Amino acid sequence: MEHPAIRAFALLLFSCVVILAPPICDGMEVTPQSDSQAPGQGQVEATVIHVDKYGVYVPNIVFYWDDKLPSKSLDSLLKTAEKLRNKKAIITYSSKGDLVLDKRPLLVDIIPSDEHTKHLTLADSAAAPEDTAHRQPADLSQFADDTEEDLQEEDVVVYSTSQSSSYGGLWDVDEEEEEEARPITREEVLKLVQSCLKATGRKDMDTLLSCYGNRVEYFSSGLVDRSYIREDKARYFGNWDRIETSLAGDVVLIVTDQHDMRIVKFESVFFVENRTRSIKGRAENVWKVKRVNGEVRIVGESQKILVRQ
Repeated sequence: MEHPAIRAFALLLFSCVVILAPPICDGMEVTPQSDSQAPGQGQVEATVIHVDKYGVYVPNIVFYWDDKLPSKSLDSLLKTAEKLRNKKAIITYSSKGDLVLDKRPLLVDIIPSDEHTKHLTLADSAAAPEDTAHRQPADLSQFADDTEEDLQEEDVVVYSTSQSSSYGGLWDVDEEEEEEARPITREEVLKLVQSCLKATGRKDMDTLLSCYGNRVEYFSSGLVDRSYIREDKARYFGNWDRIETSLAGDVVLIVTDQHDMRIVKFESVFFVENRTRSIKGRAENVWKVKRVNGEVRIVGESQKILVRQ
């Protein structure tokens, strides 16, 4: 007959066996905790879409600066994060429990993704979708075969929390863009998106260019002017006799530390056709929009092709 004490010990031992699985967020790859990481730390691979005095923004989450770190360490992290905007990075973070549930994970370290590649397995690398969001615009007219945007709407807003650090915004703007901060509304963003999509389908260059600020962080080309964008769009329009774009899913608005700037994330479906071929697919788009002379305009644009047929 089984002794009650033995049975109780077995139940206790069984209850202590837990199977852990890392959370996966859209646009992020979570890597297992290594032996060198402190308890509560983890790593993710994700594209940096914004950096400001609060922290580093990646799709669906913000990693906040730890104001307990020495100022030199914070300065170093900030400079590294600045260089990794619109690029993939490996972020080491500390969190209280599950990363998805923690509302304020702290950034411990950030490095370029390619520096970490040697530590990832083949399966890890294959798990992440191909990132085609940051090609040179010269490619856009060909890869724009597989481009052009669409969206829809949902509110996943990241609320800023005050910190003692004094890092300012990192986005270069024209003097005309530096005006009194007036919050950007969802209605304004949706109006901008619809206008840009319709102009793209009609090949209406003037209307499409009016969607942009005078200077734009354009794919991987850095800061460009409207003339540069005009040339790129003209090549794209010239490649295709028929262009269609439509919204696919929700528009996500991310609040930054600047009231007159928002990060806009959405997915789109597209179809393009000429005499020799046709292409359709789905893309993920990330814009930075800012109020310029009272109007909401695109000041940053990147894209990743999710499906292409």
